[in-house]
Amino acid sequence: MKTKRLILAAAAMTLAISCKPQYEGDDAFLVEPLKDILAPIKVGAAIDGNTLRSEENMKLFSRHFNSATCENSMKPIMTERTQGVLTFETPDRVVDFVLGNEGAVMRGHCLIWHSQCPEWLTEDSTQVFKRMKEHIFAVMNHYKGKVYCYDVVNEAIDDGRGFLRNSQWLRAAGEHFIDSAFVYAHQADPDALLFYNDYGLNNPAKREKCYQLVKGMLDRGIPIHGIGMQGHYNVNMDYNTVDESLTRFEELGLLIQFTELDIAGGAPRRPQAQGQQQGQRPQGQAGQGQRPQGQPGAQAGQQGQRPQGQPGQRPQGQQGQRPQGQQGQRPQGQGQQDQMANFGGYSGNGGLDMPELTPEEKARQDSLVTEAYKKFFAIVKKHKKSIHTITFWGLADNYSWLNSRSRQNAPFLFDGEYKAKKAYFAVRDLWKAKD
Repeated sequence: MKTKRLILAAAAMTLAISCKPQYEGDDAFLVEPLKDILAPIKVGAAIDGNTLRSEENMKLFSRHFNSATCENSMKPIMTERTQGVLTFETPDRVVDFVLGNEGAVMRGHCLIWHSQCPEWLTEDSTQVFKRMKEHIFAVMNHYKGKVYCYDVVNEAIDDGRGFLRNSQWLRAAGEHFIDSAFVYAHQADPDALLFYNDYGLNNPAKREKCYQLVKGMLDRGIPIHGIGMQGHYNVNMDYNTVDESLTRFEELGLLIQFTELDIAGGAPRRPQAQGQQQGQRPQGQAGQGQRPQGQPGAQAGQQGQRPQGQPGQRPQGQQGQRPQGQQGQRPQGQGQQDQMANFGGYSGNGGLDMPELTPEEKARQDSLVTEAYKKFFAIVKKHKKSIHTITFWGLADNYSWLNSRSRQNAPFLFDGEYKAKKAYFAVRDLWKAKD
């Protein structure tokens, strides 16, 4: 009889727990963790030293995210501004914080990039491969066993008619700098997963260039494990292009990660503050895809030698050089930026006092961002077996590189007051709905 009462009591307790109502408020620290909703897909965020100065940011990360990327502090200009002088203080603190969260992992971003690249790396074409290797080994040896994957090469594909961006890396080392970077990275840490990372890969032309680039690497036996689709999207773009790119990249059989997700737009543009040009980041704010002023590339026409034993040539007919007159930089000017934005290009800057929106403007923006996230995550759900990680390029709306003195974006699932937005609940409900 006593045993029966114990069984009934245990059953009653189990029923009480299972019937506990789901929290339906919008407190970001109480809603269901995003990492649990989307599991087994990892959910990441770009964070950095500024994140660790805020208890709320650290708490938000710990509840909802299980992967992280340093927004800026692992980039070459930050880790080795001067040759041989390595600086890891800020990324070390980030890595220690992230790995202190159970089940969380750390991504490395990035090893080779045309922007935020110290001049010494590429100024001498006779030393470029040696210096590349030394930099890659220095970073990866420091984080071996802590950083599980790297964006080895970032944004090397041309936005125009050329195949590769006419960067200082291409001019100093030739087109084989990409293969070499991946070979060196694999030598430095054979256990690390290695990614090619780029923006605008839902643009059909750029999608195909990326496919051919990566397929060529695989055919030549170059160690590459995945493609990073940055995912700087906006409320006006055609999300079917994301679906098409995922389908195309799945043919390669590699991992796919969304590495820098945010969704811009939906807010009116205010008159620009004096001294601040749209599309330029304030001094000290690291930009995305732009070479810092005064950082020239190596002289055009200098060709480095490929390390001995590097296999393969680019498939016949693909040109590494941009046709004469094409510029190596991302298109400038607001009209061109808006055109780029149709395929997930960049459209703003961050770290500024932002204009206040009226209640009507805020509601419209919220609605547009919510609908865009629903479209995006419907596509992610369709391809969920192929997608390894989704990293948001920030935590909440109170800090985003997209914000400017003329426009307040709201690109994430949590607002600046740490409330879950309609977009969060839309994603939650879509993901839990039966297929």
